[in-house]
Amino acid sequence: MKASSLRGALRVSVPLLRKVEHVAMPRLTSLTEWPATSLIGLQTLVMALVLILPIWGANLIPGVAVALTGLAILQRDGALVIASACVAVAALAWVYFGTYYTFAFFNQLWEWSVGWF
Repeated sequence: MKASSLRGALRVSVPLLRKVEHVAMPRLTSLTEWPATSLIGLQTLVMALVLILPIWGANLIPGVAVALTGLAILQRDGALVIASACVAVAALAWVYFGTYYTFAFFNQLWEWSVGWF
């Protein structure tokens, strides 16, 4: 890797990382300790299982949830743990309802096409 490329990447990423450091701070630390970390691990496992599903458009929101969870654990930030749980619930709802209505649409399309021919 060229030194100029690394300097350019650092020039772009350092201000962003400073903003993240300002937002993420140790608070509500009881949510980042042992009993709660088991639930956080379960949430991350579920999001990982959703990430491997071959569903178009179903990867972004679970990925954000996993990234928020990682940042929350690294910074011992319970508020980010709560935010990541909310994003995880939204991801599950997105995948469930998206899949449900997609199958309903194609089922309706199939019934319409069978009746047409």
